[in-house]
Amino acid sequence: METQKVTSCLSCGGTSFKQIADLGKIPLPNGLVDPKHLTPHDKKYPLGIQMCNSCNLIQLTHIVAPDEMFDDYFYIPSTSVTMLRHFKEMAQSIVAKYKVNPGELVIDIGSNDGTLLSYFMQEGTNVLGVDPADNIVSEANSKGIRSVVRYFSQEVAHELKRTYGSATVITGTNVFAHIPNINDVLAGVRHCLHDDGIFVSEFAYGVELLRGIEFDTIYHEHVFYHTVTALIPLFERAGLTIVDVERYPIHGGSLRVFANKSGKGQKKRRIAKFIEAERSFLTPQLFASFQPKIAEIKKATVNYLREQSLKGRSVIGYGAPAKATVFLNFCGIGKDLIPIIVDSIPYKQGKLVPGVRIPIVSEERFLEIGADVSLIFPWNFVSEIVKKNSEYCEAGGKFVVAIPKLTVI
Repeated sequence: METQKVTSCLSCGGTSFKQIADLGKIPLPNGLVDPKHLTPHDKKYPLGIQMCNSCNLIQLTHIVAPDEMFDDYFYIPSTSVTMLRHFKEMAQSIVAKYKVNPGELVIDIGSNDGTLLSYFMQEGTNVLGVDPADNIVSEANSKGIRSVVRYFSQEVAHELKRTYGSATVITGTNVFAHIPNINDVLAGVRHCLHDDGIFVSEFAYGVELLRGIEFDTIYHEHVFYHTVTALIPLFERAGLTIVDVERYPIHGGSLRVFANKSGKGQKKRRIAKFIEAERSFLTPQLFASFQPKIAEIKKATVNYLREQSLKGRSVIGYGAPAKATVFLNFCGIGKDLIPIIVDSIPYKQGKLVPGVRIPIVSEERFLEIGADVSLIFPWNFVSEIVKKNSEYCEAGGKFVVAIPKLTVI
């Protein structure tokens, strides 16, 4: 199975859906192309989102087989100053809030290169990372951050508990939205979690995706676009109770959700406020307007880039996150409008953006290239990028972001 259409809700099993967005067929956003091994065409898969009418969970319209996506992976959070600061705050606040003692076990699901766990280690905890991507697990282990190559599941949870014991803290950052078999994973979390332990999951907030027209954050790896309303029954089904919810600006607007086995310490009033706000915001009119809004962003961006070309101004892309693949392919923007993209991650340099095959080069060449205009794809780090490149701006270079509307900085 390469692709499977979602005809029953991956949370509750409901079979009635409200369609929200259809982006057409898009290559895997992190499936960067090696120019030494080109095929005639890059694989593309259907990409869209829908909401279950039974439990309100926003999810993909089609699922791509995990092995197609995660054996190697190119998102490395330690390359972003913003993410480093965020993860440090997260580790310190969890340890303080739940009085986690030195030596107690913290498990991170989807641990990537171990960045978050490195900050828990600084707090004196014992750590274990679980991630399916060989390349970044190897990197984590090389830095002394104990990690294993696994897809987390209920079966794997039993294995981990037998080997390492129960966890006082289990975290999942920007991964809780990636897992199709979510009921099985949450059952595994409950099994691994100490009776007095806390599960902390953080992910892009589905409400902010719709509010900010963040369609480029819709991609095949992101199966779910969570809201508090949809999470409560999902967690309850696994024997977990959401006890607190916090909101953060990272990734265009994220939620940090805390859950435990007992329900002890539940902040009912705060949770109720989230549910009421979601009920007011998530209307049929909102869903109906989303597709026309992303079509307008496409039109405005393509027109702007063509205008720059006609005026003889050079344009490049800045950053090659997964967002860039979705945005460029949906908008039909190729090398004629953006001939090159700079990126700081060595894994990506020398590769091509799938579908449009725009080459990615080292960020060190940014000033040397000296483009008149640079379209920022990781718009969630725009402040960091502009501050980092003040010399470019002082020399007359212009940064541009396209979402939620085309803006010249």
